[in-house]
Amino acid sequence: MSAPRRLLSLTAAYIAASVVAGTILSTWMVWSPGAQIGPVDLDFLKITAFFVSLVSSLVAVLALPAAAAVSWYAERRSKRSAFFYCGAGAMVSLVALGIYVALLIWNDTSAERFSSMGEPAGVAAAFAVITSVFVIAGVAGGLTYWAIAGRKANSHPATPVAS
Repeated sequence: MSAPRRLLSLTAAYIAASVVAGTILSTWMVWSPGAQIGPVDLDFLKITAFFVSLVSSLVAVLALPAAAAVSWYAERRSKRSAFFYCGAGAMVSLVALGIYVALLIWNDTSAERFSSMGEPAGVAAAFAVITSVFVIAGVAGGLTYWAIAGRKANSHPATPVAS
């Protein structure tokens, strides 16, 4: 496979993986306990589609550094295992979650948010749920990437046999 064509395949796989992960995160945010969900109508579907695209874009931006490193490593080492991409997707999602939390903390100028979060056990439980959802989204994104581009990591076209 030529280099430009492989790069296009890798880019398409990354975008698809970001959309899948963003859809999972968006669905969790909309359907999480305590969320207010209105009647399902066309306006709700338009808003949901817009929300999914925003979350998918955020996923793509936050996961890009780690995903690029994993993609580079997988291409160099010819990693074609679905298990590798599941684990890599989970790790990339944790890195993206860490970047997101770091940006939230860096942007927050008040200490009030952290003093009013509640009991440590409740905060730990909420963090465990959020981390689990991110890992699930990462594994789904990793499998999507594998299905589109990872199965053919560093593959070379078969050379024709001279007759």
